[in-house]
Amino acid sequence: MGDALKASRLFRDAPGAPKTRSKIATHRDVTRSCTLSSNAPTASKNISEISTTLMSNKLSERPGIMRTVTPAQVLRNFGAAFKGDKSSKFTALANARHVDGVFIIGSFLSAEERNQADALWRASYASTSVDILISHVWGVRRWKKTLGLYYYLNSSAALAASLTIWLALLIGLVLQNGLTAMGGKGYLVPVLVYIPTATFFLTLVSAHHLRPALRLWLDKLCIHQTDEDLKQQGMECLLEIVGSSDRLCILWDETYFERLWCNAEIATFCATHGGPENVDFVPLWLPPWILTAMTLDIFCSSLSAQFAW
Repeated sequence: MGDALKASRLFRDAPGAPKTRSKIATHRDVTRSCTLSSNAPTASKNISEISTTLMSNKLSERPGIMRTVTPAQVLRNFGAAFKGDKSSKFTALANARHVDGVFIIGSFLSAEERNQADALWRASYASTSVDILISHVWGVRRWKKTLGLYYYLNSSAALAASLTIWLALLIGLVLQNGLTAMGGKGYLVPVLVYIPTATFFLTLVSAHHLRPALRLWLDKLCIHQTDEDLKQQGMECLLEIVGSSDRLCILWDETYFERLWCNAEIATFCATHGGPENVDFVPLWLPPWILTAMTLDIFCSSLSAQFAW
């Protein structure tokens, strides 16, 4: 963890970096976190130090430590991987046993919990690169992050599928009834609203199954949670894994920039990729807002159609 802490402190002290006390951040904060300031020599120097710190080649010395998972594994059982259970924490000091002056971190876990954590890690795949690294805060509720990831991975496919279905149904109705013969028909709302909307929702929660080759990195699934040796190796390679990822997906809420490690992830990623172009920013308030607005819109459309009949 030495390299990780060093990089975190370098980024924290860099001019232009968001302060960890901040309660609210925006997309502008992400950009500022990545670029810092082109007019700040100290910031550029510190970012260079972070980049240099990464070049330790620890991953090449530890084959099998870099792991990836599929989108289906991350989102299985409505994002069960985001559930904040005991085995998901890197350091569970609150539950550790104090034996002869030594904290035994994993000793509070039962054999079944250890087996479950081991099975999660073994279900991941050894890899040499990561397509998307998922950066998040463990304190955020599971359902918010799950909806955020559904939105990030599947919303484009859901929109395309629903529009395609809507257009196909519209063309079919026009061919069958003509352009002017559908006024006041009771089947228009179910056919042109309900069916495309149902298609959108079904695709939103399932389209990731069509992308099994996409390699994701999520800490709980890709770092062993109970084997202390494997966990230590994974933690020591964390910054190098961040630098080896093609894209960084930030599941953002207002506490994100209060986490020093999250700031270090952004700084590390941008230092090794030359800027924020490959950073994807997903505000976790947005998917629930969109889904709620769609639901209310459908409800109002249904009422309007009912009164019109």
